[in-house]
Amino acid sequence: MFNIIKDDTNWKPHHHQQLAYKLTHLYYNWIGTIRVPAPCQYAHKLAYLTGTALHREPNTKLSDTLFYL
Repeated sequence: MFNIIKDDTNWKPHHHQQLAYKLTHLYYNWIGTIRVPAPCQYAHKLAYLTGTALHREPNTKLSDTLFYL
């Protein structure tokens, strides 16, 4: 269940429900649904893998950019 705090899209509730449904089914490493939207799950997985594999601090030039995208 998602709570919409502010909506400037003027979408009907059905469209929001459809988007949330599809985003929880787009995670390709799992059969069925996941609890969080797939983009959030992929970001979490990438952050975990980066943190466990690199074993060093990121470049200081990347500190104010969205380098993970």
